[in-house]
Amino acid sequence: MNRLAQLSFKHRRLVIVAWVLLLLAIVGLSKSVGSTYSSSFALPNTESSLATEVIQKSFPRVSGDTLQIVFQSDSGLTSNSNRQLIESLVGSLKELSHVDSVQDPYGQQYRALSPDKTIGFATVRFDGPAEKIPSKSIQDVIDTSENIRTPSLNVEFSGEALKQVEKPMGPSESTGLALLAAFVVLLLTFGSVVATIIPMVVAVVGLGISSSLIALLSHQLSIASFAPTLAALVGLGVGIDYALFIVTRFRRSIHEGKTPEESIRIALLTSGRAVLFAGTIVCISMLGLFTVGVSMLYGVAIATSIAVLVTMLAALTLLPASLSVVGKNIDRLKIPGKKLHEESEGSNRWRHWSEMIARHPVRWVMSAALVVLFLGLPALSMRTGSSDAGNDAKNSTTFKAYDLLARGFGPGYNGPLTLVATLPKGGDGSALENLRLIVAKDADVATVFPAMITPDGQNAVISIYAKSAPQDEATSELVIRLREQTIPNAMRGTGVTVYVGGRVAINQDFADVLRSKLPYFIGSV
Repeated sequence: MNRLAQLSFKHRRLVIVAWVLLLLAIVGLSKSVGSTYSSSFALPNTESSLATEVIQKSFPRVSGDTLQIVFQSDSGLTSNSNRQLIESLVGSLKELSHVDSVQDPYGQQYRALSPDKTIGFATVRFDGPAEKIPSKSIQDVIDTSENIRTPSLNVEFSGEALKQVEKPMGPSESTGLALLAAFVVLLLTFGSVVATIIPMVVAVVGLGISSSLIALLSHQLSIASFAPTLAALVGLGVGIDYALFIVTRFRRSIHEGKTPEESIRIALLTSGRAVLFAGTIVCISMLGLFTVGVSMLYGVAIATSIAVLVTMLAALTLLPASLSVVGKNIDRLKIPGKKLHEESEGSNRWRHWSEMIARHPVRWVMSAALVVLFLGLPALSMRTGSSDAGNDAKNSTTFKAYDLLARGFGPGYNGPLTLVATLPKGGDGSALENLRLIVAKDADVATVFPAMITPDGQNAVISIYAKSAPQDEATSELVIRLREQTIPNAMRGTGVTVYVGGRVAINQDFADVLRSKLPYFIGSV
């Protein structure tokens, strides 16, 4: 650290220029090649993944991802004008590239019109998973559908395919409020604009470089679409935190009459060591996600580690170089009335607090442990799961589509369950019809569609719509009940194997996998 401090001070302008050039180069390259973030993930050895595998193998025509176009009109979707617009749209969509099929709202077998005929939906099925479909093809479907919107006919969108054309939230969007809040807190802490701006600039430079590196890396690794946002927020947090340590130590040395060079050395030998250690531990902790065994999280771990590593290096090199240039002007643009320096390290209040704890350590350990345990009690009844479009911004098309489907067909239409059956050789569908009738009697089930059986009679799919919303506890309990009671009892002795799949089941399996791997994750860290 002593050597690093000398280099940062002696070659301060060179260090700053090098970081600026690196920022411009990496950001420019990233802008030119773009990014290829992924929205898919696999959960090996779970029931929902087995159901997905059977569908992809036995029902290739229905294995592609879908985009739902939700229509709403107070005048009714069966009016001549609305029906002509929608049927014309369905015909146009069928001609677009990578569109396998379009189920229009007026087909009786689809039940895609609400009882009052004011809400309906068309389901566009693509010829493969969304991540393998060109985003332009998905956007063409959206643009074509948008063209029929009128003052009396509303059009909204939902579905897995939509994620491929949604622009991932970048650092400028996801961290703007965080930057503003951090600026206010640092300004109140430091009491001067110069001391506040330096940590912010260093954090933003690190954030810009790391975000661009992650975008470039997405061409080589599978990185989830939410990883850049997570990495940006974590990188910004640790970047400002590390800079706060070093700037505080630097200012204190300046206030004590030391030269800028000596102050830089002291800051890196003390706070700099802590920053190096802390950053390394955070990277190790994030890479601990590899123990979870979910491939989607590998890219998240690497992306976040890159953000922390870059901001840590910026705090240990760019920040000292910037402080070397500022020197004793660190307190310029001072807030009126703000005291910038205490004679002793910290205030008298904190010294009294630490002395009080030191006099009765056992008492304070026991008290603190009881408080922490009390605060942790809600974790014992925590219900884990995944968010869906119902959590999106209220002005987003996905939320509007979600709300319309719930209003028109019931909450369960936003998260259908899929029973995927494998029949014994030569078996018939009577066992499945019996299962359908039993499931339909469940108090939490709204609708059960007849089984769709493959021509060879080996596999079948039954679609179920619950009465409750996808994130409701009743829906989770329905999945558990189907898997542990209803299906085993109905299929006993038939030789038929039935898996419960669908987005709700996938989310539940994902939560179960994470919960079961939590001890391994904590242990590895």
